[in-house]
Amino acid sequence: MKVMTPHLPDRLLFAAVNLWVRRRHKRLVRFCREHPERWAGMPWPALPRSVSAKFAWRKLFDHDPRFVLLSDKLAVRRWAKDEGVDVPFPRLLWEGTDADAIPEALLAQDVVLKANHGSSMNIFPARTDMDDAAIRQRAARWLRTRYGEAAQETAYLSIEPRLFVEESVGFGALEEIKFYTFGPEIGRIFRSRGRDTADEAATILLPDGAGGFEQGARSDVVDRTLDAPLPECWDRLVDLARRIGGQFDQVRVDFLVEGERFWLGELTLYTQKGYIPAPEAEAGGWLAEMWDIRRSRAFESAPRGWRGAYLRRLKRHLEREAAARHGAAAEGQLTSL
Repeated sequence: MKVMTPHLPDRLLFAAVNLWVRRRHKRLVRFCREHPERWAGMPWPALPRSVSAKFAWRKLFDHDPRFVLLSDKLAVRRWAKDEGVDVPFPRLLWEGTDADAIPEALLAQDVVLKANHGSSMNIFPARTDMDDAAIRQRAARWLRTRYGEAAQETAYLSIEPRLFVEESVGFGALEEIKFYTFGPEIGRIFRSRGRDTADEAATILLPDGAGGFEQGARSDVVDRTLDAPLPECWDRLVDLARRIGGQFDQVRVDFLVEGERFWLGELTLYTQKGYIPAPEAEAGGWLAEMWDIRRSRAFESAPRGWRGAYLRRLKRHLEREAAARHGAAAEGQLTSL
């Protein structure tokens, strides 16, 4: 990677922004310091290089209103419809803001109860030891939870909490496929099957340089390696992931897959609260380089004051680096002739 030293005025501005982050966003700084692996890539988010630093930069400076829609597990359905993205979701059976109003008949069926404003908020009533009263109590606690504060996942903080019940589309044999997209490009794919069961297995696919994907490093979160052919709907999944990803600088597109059938699970803007544990995600790594924050809408309507000045100078510096890389690549091609 061709890294250019910023001009002196820019260096001073970036240093001032980094100081502002440490003084005004102590919650985010504390969260990163409590997780050394995250902190290692975050210290200088004003000129972000690693994936961790770019996630931190997104939390601090990129407040694209679409992020709230994508993070809301109900609103994302409407977003997909409005954008003409033809992708199925599990059938919605009920939604509301009162846990006591959840139809008793639904809790007796093979469904999943969720909250729209956070992660790990789901219950399969037919597969839990909890009785209806305990399920409603937990759902009520979800509504009182302000998800995203600890890691400053800012898009979640603007979501109005709601509960909803949707059909259960599979369990155990169901495959989850997570596409890490950077614009229209896919940089990483995580496949898993048998989640939360003794047979859980997973694998990572990486670009092969020829438009396809090949086996990457073993997953560090699941012991067993998934060795299974690609699902029959694979080409459709790849196409949808690229189409959705092409509208953003970075987003993770998750699908649930069963044979030929698939459903959009969720769109994630803060993967693992803002961290991908892989060498390629560190500063200078190819995955970090795939994330071009110049695509961010933060630059399209820079605010007044110091934020606007900072964003304009950051964009200008990134453009200089991109031009230098392009020039070096062209020179390399000429040298090879």
